[in-house]
Amino acid sequence: MVIISAVIIFLIRATQLNEKPPKVIIFGVDGAEWTVINKLIEEGKLPNFKKFMNSGSYGYLISPYSFSPITWTEIASGTTNEVHGIQDFFNENGSIYLSSDVKVKRIWNYLSEGGVRVGVYKYYITWPAQKVNGFMISQYYDQEGVLPYYNSTYSFYPQFLSDFYFKSNQKISFPPKLQDIDTECQNILKLFSIFKPDFYIAYDNNLHVAEHSYWKFFFPQQFNLSNKTEIEIEKSILANAYMRFDNCLGEVSNIAPDYNIIIVSDHGMTEQIPISYEIFFDNLMNDLNISNVFIAAHHLATFSTDGKYVLTFSTANSKTDLNDVMEKLNRIQFADGTVFFEKISVFGDKLTISIDKDKFIKNFVKSSSDDELSLYYLVPLYINGQKFSKLYVWEKSGEHPPNTNGIIIAKGSLFKKNFTIQNATVYDITPTILFIYNVKTNLNFTGAVIKDAINQQFLWTKMLTMREQNFVDSKPNNLTSEKIPKVNQTDLDEIKNQLRKIGYVV
Repeated sequence: MVIISAVIIFLIRATQLNEKPPKVIIFGVDGAEWTVINKLIEEGKLPNFKKFMNSGSYGYLISPYSFSPITWTEIASGTTNEVHGIQDFFNENGSIYLSSDVKVKRIWNYLSEGGVRVGVYKYYITWPAQKVNGFMISQYYDQEGVLPYYNSTYSFYPQFLSDFYFKSNQKISFPPKLQDIDTECQNILKLFSIFKPDFYIAYDNNLHVAEHSYWKFFFPQQFNLSNKTEIEIEKSILANAYMRFDNCLGEVSNIAPDYNIIIVSDHGMTEQIPISYEIFFDNLMNDLNISNVFIAAHHLATFSTDGKYVLTFSTANSKTDLNDVMEKLNRIQFADGTVFFEKISVFGDKLTISIDKDKFIKNFVKSSSDDELSLYYLVPLYINGQKFSKLYVWEKSGEHPPNTNGIIIAKGSLFKKNFTIQNATVYDITPTILFIYNVKTNLNFTGAVIKDAINQQFLWTKMLTMREQNFVDSKPNNLTSEKIPKVNQTDLDEIKNQLRKIGYVV
């Protein structure tokens, strides 16, 4: 009888627990890597990461593509790229993928339709911002979004957030700096405090950038580096980036004590050998008055076996005279007077060039300061002995080829404590969130619910209450204002009032 009574009490409490809707924050951290995290935890530098692991569930997040535009869309949709439709940063026409190009609904669409208040901060492929039951800030960099012509475009829902965001004077610098991690964290926290969404998904790219640049200094043995002073100075940038993000985790946890917090990365990182270089030709082309010519493959310089970097340019239209371009490029020299481009060839609408690797690296001048997350070099260029231009070069010693798995850490009342998650994939995040919020859909997800990590009491509650609702379907993502509930006027007035109180006029 005592046992039966205890079971009944447990079941009643479990049922009562489910009366209170769950609250979840997903922190999307591009490129977060376990080998770096574990090393810094051992050194005592990531106390909040350690606390999250001890009080939550964690493990690798299997990532087949490990390529940001595809993988972040997989995470938010639970489907493969064949289903969601995003294949790269740009579509086959060379234009940036837009939110309307995603062929399926994503987490915030499902939850908005179910009446859950959501917040979305700078998530991939969300430009222009969609109407949601809450708020969305989206951002993209256009095709000229490289040094020195960096351009960033924002979109907001509700639109009045543009006043708040830009009047807060918290724009991110380029090249990105360590302090930008703190800036992004404060933006995320302010928006949370104002809107108090029941589901919040925020994205940050800074660790990813730092790992691309400073991986070789964090793992110097992989690159046969021996200058201990240089190693310690440069290694500290990547370590500080993680430590600043660790501080942000602590602040998020403090401001949202009753929320379940999930940290995910789209991929991890590993060494890039040989080191690759992304060369930004914008200065050169501008100074030579060359237009309508661009380099493919994200400005990537491919190393060939004969000690050259080979790059291919394409023309933007058929009127471009590539022979004229070739004549101009043939005049470029290094500081010692030797030719910069070893070989230039024209094939149809493409122009292929090669650069001697050793001469190229020999002429590097470091441009990065001690707080920049990207390791840039400058290469001064000359014509007839006169300096006239310079190239920006991004050195990448860290890379994420396919199957470079990411991380998942889930902390809160819904999740088991100090539990190692096995075999979770990027496709499992959306099904897991929809399961938590009692959202069912007819869409056949690639992933599944990560039930092993979920607290047994919550699973019992789900089974007993049977409160799942079938209020969403698998229609394409042709969302309109009629389909997505708007924030009601009372909520909007309250949000604006809070903004005014902290000094923003909207």
